Amino acid sequence: MINKKINKEEKELVLERIKSLSDDVVVSVGSKNLTKKELINSIEKEDEEGRDIIKAQIEFLKAMASGEIYNYV
Repeated sequence: MINKKINKEEKELVLERIKSLSDDVVVSVGSKNLTKKELINSIEKEDEEGRDIIKAQIEFLKAMASGEIYNYV
């Protein structure tokens, strides 16, 4: 991801989405498998995985809002 400043509102939105997940969820990010707690920590620190998670979640939400995501069903 290009070194773009993370939007605070987008970060908070993604954090709340992740916090709503089951505690036993594991998500693959690149070659790593991250627990819910690790996802939250990564997003809060805005490390590489955290930035990737934020970007992916925001792209997904935008695609849903525009209806684009429904073209794949």
